[in-house]
Amino acid sequence: MRWYVTIRIKTSGFRELSEALKRLPDRVAVKILNKVGERVLQPIRDSAFNAAPVESGALKKSIKISKRLSARQRAQHKKDGPNDVEIFVGAGPLPAAHLQEFGTSRHVAQPFMRPAWDANKGQMLEDIRRELWLLIK
Repeated sequence: MRWYVTIRIKTSGFRELSEALKRLPDRVAVKILNKVGERVLQPIRDSAFNAAPVESGALKKSIKISKRLSARQRAQHKKDGPNDVEIFVGAGPLPAAHLQEFGTSRHVAQPFMRPAWDANKGQMLEDIRRELWLLIK
Protein backbone atom coordinates (compact mmCIF):
# COMPACT_ATOMS: atom_id res chain seq x y z
CA MET A 1 0.00 0.00 0.00
CA ARG A 2 1.42 3.39 -0.98
CA TRP A 3 0.86 5.88 1.83
CA TYR A 4 2.97 8.88 0.98
CA VAL A 5 2.03 11.61 -1.43
CA THR A 6 4.29 12.83 -4.20
CA ILE A 7 3.62 16.34 -5.42
CA ARG A 8 5.20 17.62 -8.61
CA ILE A 9 5.08 21.26 -9.59
CA LYS A 10 5.54 22.59 -13.09
CA THR A 11 7.09 26.02 -13.14
CA SER A 12 8.03 28.68 -15.62
CA GLY A 13 10.70 31.34 -15.42
CA PHE A 14 13.32 29.03 -13.93
CA ARG A 15 15.15 28.53 -17.23
CA GLU A 16 17.86 31.08 -16.38
CA LEU A 17 18.39 29.45 -12.99
CA SER A 18 18.66 26.05 -14.63
CA GLU A 19 21.25 27.35 -17.12
CA ALA A 20 23.26 28.98 -14.32
CA LEU A 21 23.24 25.70 -12.36
CA LYS A 22 24.41 23.77 -15.44
CA ARG A 23 27.45 26.03 -15.70
CA LEU A 24 28.53 25.03 -12.19
CA PRO A 25 30.40 21.83 -11.37
CA ASP A 26 27.90 19.04 -10.65
CA ARG A 27 28.86 18.63 -7.00
CA VAL A 28 28.49 22.39 -6.38
CA ALA A 29 25.09 22.48 -8.09
CA VAL A 30 23.90 19.50 -6.04
CA LYS A 31 25.12 21.16 -2.84
CA ILE A 32 23.24 24.36 -3.71
CA LEU A 33 20.04 22.49 -4.58
CA ASN A 34 20.17 20.48 -1.36
CA LYS A 35 20.76 23.59 0.75
CA VAL A 36 17.92 25.49 -0.91
CA GLY A 37 15.60 22.49 -0.60
CA GLU A 38 16.26 22.20 3.11
CA ARG A 39 15.72 25.94 3.65
CA VAL A 40 12.46 26.23 1.73
CA LEU A 41 10.96 23.07 3.25
CA GLN A 42 11.61 24.23 6.81
CA PRO A 43 8.36 26.27 7.09
CA ILE A 44 6.38 23.23 5.88
CA ARG A 45 8.15 21.02 8.40
CA ASP A 46 7.52 23.52 11.19
CA SER A 47 3.82 23.88 10.31
CA ALA A 48 3.36 20.10 10.17
CA PHE A 49 5.19 19.71 13.49
CA ASN A 50 2.95 22.30 15.13
CA ALA A 51 -0.24 20.76 13.69
CA ALA A 52 0.57 17.11 14.43
CA PRO A 53 -1.61 15.53 17.11
CA VAL A 54 0.23 14.50 20.27
CA GLU A 55 -0.25 11.18 22.00
CA SER A 56 3.20 9.81 22.68
CA GLY A 57 5.12 12.52 20.82
CA ALA A 58 6.52 10.00 18.33
CA LEU A 59 4.66 11.55 15.40
CA LYS A 60 6.05 15.04 16.05
CA LYS A 61 9.59 13.66 16.48
CA SER A 62 9.36 11.81 13.17
CA ILE A 63 8.56 14.91 11.07
CA LYS A 64 11.82 15.78 9.34
CA ILE A 65 13.43 17.08 6.18
CA SER A 66 15.57 14.39 4.62
CA LYS A 67 17.12 13.07 1.44
CA ARG A 68 16.78 9.52 2.74
CA LEU A 69 13.75 7.27 2.69
CA SER A 70 13.08 4.13 4.67
CA ALA A 71 13.65 0.83 2.85
CA ARG A 72 9.91 0.48 2.28
CA GLN A 73 9.57 4.03 0.97
CA ARG A 74 12.58 3.53 -1.35
CA ALA A 75 10.98 0.38 -2.78
CA GLN A 76 7.85 2.37 -3.66
CA HIS A 77 9.57 5.48 -5.00
CA LYS A 78 11.18 5.91 -8.40
CA LYS A 79 13.50 8.78 -9.25
CA ASP A 80 13.22 10.34 -12.69
CA GLY A 81 16.94 10.19 -13.34
CA PRO A 82 20.23 9.27 -11.67
CA ASN A 83 21.24 12.92 -11.13
CA ASP A 84 17.93 14.11 -9.66
CA VAL A 85 18.09 15.99 -6.37
CA GLU A 86 15.19 15.04 -4.15
CA ILE A 87 14.42 16.21 -0.65
CA PHE A 88 11.47 14.98 1.33
CA VAL A 89 9.55 16.48 4.23
CA GLY A 90 7.18 14.54 6.41
CA ALA A 91 6.80 11.85 9.00
CA GLY A 92 9.39 9.14 8.56
CA PRO A 93 8.48 5.47 8.44
CA LEU A 94 6.16 5.82 11.44
CA PRO A 95 3.18 3.53 10.64
CA ALA A 96 0.66 5.74 12.45
CA ALA A 97 1.50 8.87 10.42
CA HIS A 98 -0.71 8.11 7.44
CA LEU A 99 -3.50 6.92 9.73
CA GLN A 100 -3.47 10.30 11.48
CA GLU A 101 -3.30 12.22 8.19
CA PHE A 102 -6.04 10.34 6.34
CA GLY A 103 -8.03 8.65 9.12
CA THR A 104 -9.51 5.17 9.21
CA SER A 105 -12.99 3.68 9.50
CA ARG A 106 -12.60 4.02 13.29
CA HIS A 107 -10.54 7.17 13.57
CA VAL A 108 -11.32 10.60 12.15
CA ALA A 109 -8.53 12.14 10.05
CA GLN A 110 -6.27 14.65 11.81
CA PRO A 111 -4.33 16.07 8.87
CA PHE A 112 -1.05 17.78 9.62
CA MET A 113 1.01 17.50 6.40
CA ARG A 114 -1.54 18.69 3.84
CA PRO A 115 -2.47 21.84 5.80
CA ALA A 116 1.25 22.56 6.23
CA TRP A 117 1.76 22.23 2.46
CA ASP A 118 -1.29 24.33 1.64
CA ALA A 119 -0.23 27.12 3.99
CA ASN A 120 3.31 27.36 2.60
CA LYS A 121 3.29 26.30 -1.06
CA GLY A 122 2.56 29.77 -2.42
CA GLN A 123 5.68 31.30 -0.91
CA MET A 124 7.84 28.25 -1.58
CA LEU A 125 8.49 28.86 -5.30
CA GLU A 126 9.50 32.46 -4.71
CA ASP A 127 11.78 31.32 -1.88
CA ILE A 128 13.38 28.71 -4.16
CA ARG A 129 14.02 31.31 -6.86
CA ARG A 130 15.47 33.86 -4.39
CA GLU A 131 17.64 31.33 -2.51
CA LEU A 132 19.00 29.77 -5.71
CA TRP A 133 20.08 33.13 -7.13
CA LEU A 134 21.71 34.10 -3.83
CA LEU A 135 23.75 30.90 -3.66
CA ILE A 136 24.63 30.81 -7.37
CA LYS A 137 25.95 34.37 -7.25
